[in-house]
Amino acid sequence: MKGLICFNTQTEKIKTYTKANGLITDQFNFNSAYKDQNGKMYFGTVKGMIAFQPEHLLINKEAPPVHITGIFVNYETPKSFTYADPIIMSDEQSTFSIEFASLDYASASAVQYKYMMEGFDKKWVHLATNRRAYFTDVPSGTYKFTVQAQSNLGYWVSAPVTLVITVLPPFWKSTPALAIYILVGILAILLFFYIYHKNQVKKNLRKNQLFEMQKERETYNTKMNFFANIAHEIQTPLALIKGPLEWALSRLDDVTTVKRNLELVNRNTNRLVQLTSELLDFRKMDMQQFQPKFMETDVSALLKIIVDNFESAGTSEPINLTIHLPVAPVYAQIDREAFQKIMSNLISNATKYAETSAEVNLYIDDSEPQFFKVVVINDGTPIPAESQKKIFEPFYRVPSRSTLRGTGIGLSFAKTLTEMHHGRLEYIASATNLNIFELTLPLHQETTPAKAIENETIHINNR
Repeated sequence: MKGLICFNTQTEKIKTYTKANGLITDQFNFNSAYKDQNGKMYFGTVKGMIAFQPEHLLINKEAPPVHITGIFVNYETPKSFTYADPIIMSDEQSTFSIEFASLDYASASAVQYKYMMEGFDKKWVHLATNRRAYFTDVPSGTYKFTVQAQSNLGYWVSAPVTLVITVLPPFWKSTPALAIYILVGILAILLFFYIYHKNQVKKNLRKNQLFEMQKERETYNTKMNFFANIAHEIQTPLALIKGPLEWALSRLDDVTTVKRNLELVNRNTNRLVQLTSELLDFRKMDMQQFQPKFMETDVSALLKIIVDNFESAGTSEPINLTIHLPVAPVYAQIDREAFQKIMSNLISNATKYAETSAEVNLYIDDSEPQFFKVVVINDGTPIPAESQKKIFEPFYRVPSRSTLRGTGIGLSFAKTLTEMHHGRLEYIASATNLNIFELTLPLHQETTPAKAIENETIHINNR
C-alpha cells in the first residue's frame, strides 16, 4: 500500500493520502516518523521530509461539478451533442464510450467516479482512475446514463449528471418494418383466402359440371327408357288391334265374333288415343301452356262416372273396385278435364298394382272444411320407402314394378295438375301394407283474371 494512512480510532475509518492529495511522493522511509510535543508530525520520504499539523489540514468539502466531455462511437469517432437533447444513435452505433471529468483542478487525480446506464447496467460501476465508460452492442431502446464524482477520501460527492441515449433498432426491427410485416401478413392471408376461394370455386364448378354431366346422362337414360316404354305401350295395343282385324277379315260371316273382336280393337284404339293425349298434355304442362278452367262441379257424380268407366273396361285379372261417396253431394270449383285426368291416373295405378281390391273414398275432413279429399287405396305390394318421395318425379318408375306397363309420367302429371288446383297429392305410408294416395283440393278457388271461374254449374247425373 502506498501513501500515508490515517486511522480514526473512534470511527475506525481509514483514509489514505497519496500524491493526488498533495504529497511529494508515496514512498516513505522505514522508522522515519516523529511527532513533537505540539502534535506536529514529521515523516521522511525518499524525496525529503514532510511535516504537517493534522488539526490544521484543510478539508475541501465542496464538490466540484462533473461534466460529460465526449461520446466516442465504436471507440473512434467522437459524436457531437448537447445536454438539452437526447443522444440518438443508429443500430450501427450501438458500441460507444462516454467520457466525463470533474473540474477539481487541485487534485484531479484523487477524484473517483461511478456510473450506471439505467436499462443496461444492473448496478453502479466504480472507477478509480479511468474517466470513460464503455458500452458494447447496446440493444435498441432508450437509456439514462448517470455519472457521479467523489473524493477518494470521502469528503464530498458531486451531484449526478444524466444523459438520455436512444439506440434505434435496425430497420427490420423498426416500426415501419413492423407495419410492413403486418401489411405483408395481411396481404398473405388475403392472398391465401383468395387462392383458397378460387380453388374452391374451381372445385365446386368442377363438381357442378360433373353433377350436370351425370344428371344429363341420367336424364338421357331416363328419356331412352321412357321412349322404350312408350314404344312398348304403343306396340301392345297395335298388336291387339292388328290380330283381331286380320281375324275379322277372314271371318266376316261370323257377325258375333267379329263384333267381339271389333270391341277389342275399339278399346285398344281408345288406349292409344289416351296415351297420345297424355303425352300431349304432359308436353303442354312442361311448356307451361296448360291453363285450368275452374267450374262449379258436382264432384260426387263426376267421380262416380270415372269409377264406372274403369269397372266397365275390365282388366286381365278381376279386381274388386269400390267407391264410397258422402250422402250429400260435394260441389267444388275444379277443372273438370284436369280432375278426370288426375283420378284416371290414380285409379289406373290402383287397379294395375292391386292384388285383389281397390277403393275410392270421397269426403270432407272436419279439420279442413274448406277442402275435399279423395283417397285411393289398393292392397298391392307397398311402395318401398326409398321410392316414396320419387314416385312424383317425371319418368320415375319403381324398380320392382319396371316389368309392368307404364310410362312413368302419370303421377308426375297428376301432381302438377293438383298443384294448379292449389291442392296436394301425397302418398300416405300405411302400417297395414296398403298403398294410399290422398288427393286434397279446395272447394273454392280464388278468382283471378287468368283463372276466372265460370258461372256455369256442371251437374252430372249418376249413371
